[in-house]
Amino acid sequence: MGGKATAKAKAVSRSQRAGLQFPVLALAGNASKDVKAKHITPRHSQLAIHGDEELDSLIKATIAGGGVIPPMHKSLIGKKGQQKTVPIPPWHCTVTGTEEIMGICGICKNS
Repeated sequence: MGGKATAKAKAVSRSQRAGLQFPVLALAGNASKDVKAKHITPRHSQLAIHGDEELDSLIKATIAGGGVIPPMHKSLIGKKGQQKTVPIPPWHCTVTGTEEIMGICGICKNS
């Protein structure tokens, strides 16, 4: 009888472990693809876990070699749709992308 209970417990724990591993490995794989790495490192796992709100609240562990995720102050994060635009000065050449004095650039529409 002990063998059946142990086998059932192993099956349940394997499925639970697989259910937790899949999202972590999927997000870690995406993090490694973002930096064009061939292997998933502990840093990628750290970024995956702390980048997802649910996994971050579920897994409260220190990952060895994961590094530190620097905090972002809320005032630095703008709201969606609000982007600061900088006006282009009249001496900025829109064709070549360099700041040139008016009249020097022959192909600039400001000249």
